[in-house]
Amino acid sequence: MTPMPHPFAGLVRKAALVLLLLALAMLFRETAAAGNVYKWKDESGLWHFSDDPPPDAATELLFDASPAPGGGMFWRIEGAGPQPSYLLGTIHSEDERVVNFSPNVWGIFESSDSFSMEVLIDAGALLRMSAAMMFLDGRDLPSVAGERLFGQAVRAMEAYGIPPAAVSKMKPWAVFATLSVPKPKTGMFMDLLLYQTALSMGKRVYGLETLEEQLAVFDQMPMADQIALLGLTLEQLPELPVMFDQLVATYMADDLERMTALSAAYMRRGDPGLTRRFMRRVNFDRNRRMAQRMMPRLAEGRAFIAVGALHLAGEGGLLQLLQASGCRVTHLPIRE
Repeated sequence: MTPMPHPFAGLVRKAALVLLLLALAMLFRETAAAGNVYKWKDESGLWHFSDDPPPDAATELLFDASPAPGGGMFWRIEGAGPQPSYLLGTIHSEDERVVNFSPNVWGIFESSDSFSMEVLIDAGALLRMSAAMMFLDGRDLPSVAGERLFGQAVRAMEAYGIPPAAVSKMKPWAVFATLSVPKPKTGMFMDLLLYQTALSMGKRVYGLETLEEQLAVFDQMPMADQIALLGLTLEQLPELPVMFDQLVATYMADDLERMTALSAAYMRRGDPGLTRRFMRRVNFDRNRRMAQRMMPRLAEGRAFIAVGALHLAGEGGLLQLLQASGCRVTHLPIRE
């Protein structure tokens, strides 16, 4: 399987953190996760993002890095099968730091009998995905979202190499899902790399959801919510690089709770009702489905399961659901 061409790679990567609009990718040192992130405007009206705000400027705290309890990205699961299985929370990024798996993670992956991820993608799935992203009923983005938002979307999508004619036929959710991740370079994000390696090793591979189920999360979203989320994404575009950086740094620090808090802080800046509806559709409802479909793999034992990290955390997260089903979960470090 070769890397997927854009924009489909961006859509596939929506599965977890991108489902929270901001999720994932690039730069920063691991120690950057320890700092707060502030937003402030200078005298010329330009916005800045930094760890230390100037004393004479009004600032907004985007990310509070106060200490949080433990809990990370990699877990051993016992009690459901003859041998332990393992659950890795992923960040849907192609950053070389996250795709260079540590020996402890890679050794467990190599010795596993099966690999499961959120959804399996093949050539037929890509065709169905491309159709789902587009209006096929005579509507277009300018008529649905308005000329102002359409113009902003066109300018933003230029950076992804998507021409205005294509943008005009894209549904609002397809545009904000594309813009919610950094511009792809290789398309070889963590989950896809694990999937391709599992195939090359002859492992059994499984999807925890069908493509149609994942697409329905977005495609059945009320149009008013799609438009509101597109507007929010376009409004926050200048802030995304800092948020991407902080999310990768937090992932590398193996701090699941801090990653959850960072994503939640962004989402709280939008309409609360919209946030609740979006979170329920893209995270909580799917968690129950994925936990149920993990059980046959866990019963077999020696399963390696990879899902977006934010599906693990909190009330209604996969870790809690697995514990409620009688499994024992133990945190393992993602780095030696």
